[in-house]
Amino acid sequence: DLGGLRANPHSISQDFEGEVRRDILAPSATWSRYGSTLDFTSITAFQNYDLLETTDLDFSPGDFARRRTEESQDHFNQEFRVSSSGDAPVQVGGNGTLKWMAGAHVFVADSDNSSANTFGVDSGPGIGLPPAGTVGTNSGRFEDLGVGLFAQATLTLHERLDLTAGLRYDREERQADLASSMELGGFPIVPSEEESLAEDFDQFSPHIGASYALDNGVHVYASLAEGFKPGGFN
Repeated sequence: DLGGLRANPHSISQDFEGEVRRDILAPSATWSRYGSTLDFTSITAFQNYDLLETTDLDFSPGDFARRRTEESQDHFNQEFRVSSSGDAPVQVGGNGTLKWMAGAHVFVADSDNSSANTFGVDSGPGIGLPPAGTVGTNSGRFEDLGVGLFAQATLTLHERLDLTAGLRYDREERQADLASSMELGGFPIVPSEEESLAEDFDQFSPHIGASYALDNGVHVYASLAEGFKPGGFN
């Protein structure tokens, strides 16, 4: 009821309040070593995420549908970087210096998701909903492995002009096991469905840029880059 929402925009009507419980554990560690010609950095991170959510799915005073959602995810990241020393860039000719960096990144992610929609006493075919007591469930297990390799270099000329070029390669392998069902009194009222999916995604992503330092601390710059976003399953 859009008119009712506009008349009372800060209130909602529900027959069930619901709750959200979310637990996140996300430790990380960074280790760096600085040398006269090379710097090395290692970044390690882990995240564990658990969610339990119950909600009134129809957002009305009637008992039409409620949802229970559970999610659990583990995500591990590791990155290594090697670069020219921050205190001693490579000399190029008489008026130039070169700074560079290269590295690798890998992550592994596993997650389990499930949701159950329970149709209440006010639900029924007469209003286009399943019979009261029907429970519709969807679940999925997802696995993801990703690897990235990257390198970038910046050439500085006459302490004013920076020319930057970089390249990154990413590859991700994703898998999903999906299932759905709808039951009434423990008996299926529509055929259950199960499906296993897998797909790989990869891409080279270049980057170029230039900047020039004017007087009074003003910089003029331009940059052109391509990003990578893999597909997936839901």
